[in-house]
Amino acid sequence: MKKFTISTVALLTVLSLTACGTTPVEISCEDAKLAMENPHTKLIDVREIEEHAESNITGNILIPLNTISENSLFGRRIKKDDHVIAYCRSGNRSMAAYDKLKELGYENVQSLEGGITNCKF
Repeated sequence: MKKFTISTVALLTVLSLTACGTTPVEISCEDAKLAMENPHTKLIDVREIEEHAESNITGNILIPLNTISENSLFGRRIKKDDHVIAYCRSGNRSMAAYDKLKELGYENVQSLEGGITNCKF
């Protein structure tokens, strides 16, 4: 009974957040692939230049984590109302990028769950 109650509460929380328009912090690989079909979705690689050269997801914009700023985003035509998906190798830096982007006023931001090692486009 206790497991059922906890599961029910968790499900209701997720449903209420979705219904209220709250974007989940992380996005799955499958959902990111679908989101990339929208021209207002921007995929940002927050790894370093050397890592990006080794492998990257087609259609991404390279903005290393330590260079994320209002100017670096504006210069790459990333608007505050765009859907922004940040990714890195494993998801840690993209979560830090998520925080930075939110601080800069970007509302529709997500981190690719598990990073590029978890997702093959």
